[in-house]
Amino acid sequence: MQLRSTRNTPEDLDIVKRPDMVGMHVWWTVSREEVGAEKILFDTAIFPPHVQHGLHRHPHAEEICYLVSGSGYHITETGLVYQAERDVAYIPANEWHGFYNPSDEPVVMVSAWGGVASIKDYGYEEMDGSKELVAAMIAELERS
Repeated sequence: MQLRSTRNTPEDLDIVKRPDMVGMHVWWTVSREEVGAEKILFDTAIFPPHVQHGLHRHPHAEEICYLVSGSGYHITETGLVYQAERDVAYIPANEWHGFYNPSDEPVVMVSAWGGVASIKDYGYEEMDGSKELVAAMIAELERS
């Protein structure tokens, strides 16, 4: 057994250099690299105020996202889906999704991926042209 947290796992300073993850903070607390996991990947992510993770998918892994604190919107191809604190979102493998924190407070999310144990294995893909689509969705949200 290994006890992992953001206190004993280094923050991933490379992944947040991706254009669709600017401003986020991510710790891969359970992975093949960190603990020798074989079939699961787990992270803690902090979304500062007004930060988004653009539309993307991972064809080789399904994902669950649990909001520890705060609330925000999952971004889908067809619109925004509200997620409150303590809600769990299930995202099937290969489904386009993202997340937006519209508030003035940070959002803390923990996520687990089934079937993979490393970010090298989940097959991350960013959606072409999603910046404009997401910007339009957020603008509509802010108008309402």
